[in-house]
Amino acid sequence: MVEGEPPLKHKQDCDVKDERVPNGCGSKDLELGNLGSQKDTVKAQSDGTKSSDKADFEQAIELTKYGKFHYLLLAVCGFVSTSEEMDVISMSFILPSAQCDLNLTTETKGWLNSIIFIGMMAGAYTWGSVADSLGRKKVLIASSFMNAVCIVASSFSQTYELFMLFRFLNGAALGGSGPVIWSYFAEFQPKSKRGSMLSFMAAFWTLGNLFVAGLAMLIIPYQDLGFVTQYFTYNSWRIFLLICAFPSFIVAALLCFLPESPKFLLTQGKSEEAIAIFRYIYHINTGNSTENYP
Repeated sequence: MVEGEPPLKHKQDCDVKDERVPNGCGSKDLELGNLGSQKDTVKAQSDGTKSSDKADFEQAIELTKYGKFHYLLLAVCGFVSTSEEMDVISMSFILPSAQCDLNLTTETKGWLNSIIFIGMMAGAYTWGSVADSLGRKKVLIASSFMNAVCIVASSFSQTYELFMLFRFLNGAALGGSGPVIWSYFAEFQPKSKRGSMLSFMAAFWTLGNLFVAGLAMLIIPYQDLGFVTQYFTYNSWRIFLLICAFPSFIVAALLCFLPESPKFLLTQGKSEEAIAIFRYIYHINTGNSTENYP
């Protein structure tokens, strides 16, 4: 070492180069984004919490426990699925009776059977976008109510063209409640229960087949039901359709009492509302105060 020459500073080993720090050295954790920003840390401390204590969605839903709320949710969402299936296959039971009233041909029968599925395809794209922006609950209530109204309207339709229109709108409504109800139900389920509970819910679809078949047997054969005037006919197959609308009205009302999906709220940045729902679920399942939610 030459006399008078300043001592050489020891060169610090760097995991990665980082221009954000004075010496140009960063850590792998910083590079990979594993460390929270200083701003987030300060914010967490100001709220009286630590960023490391924040639970993600899966942890939060697990902490609500599993109990009465989830079984009630299964009953309501399952009833939605049942009402949907009743609407989808009801046409198969009314076509023989409606043939004379609506002057149906083989071709028009085929269109009546398929138009509801065309409506479902068209409605699914629209309702799906709305569900991701306004919420699952609002879409389920609106589409279920629309579904019921369209069924009632179709039962009063006196012409093939008008009946066809309302069946298409009926399908468009089902395109909302059909896919969204599965997302809504799944977003309340903890990971350990999700698969089995979705399987249980699928059983309600089968119940819809049984209910609508039994209802058709009890009503459609009795041609004396209803009334006939010079310009208006309301007979047994129309009464059958009218009764098939009741479940959709009922589920639209029941859904009003259920909370919005907490997962949707978290994706919208509404964490406080999501936490309030987690606390509510915890209270229903355990009977403990919402303040005791971990």
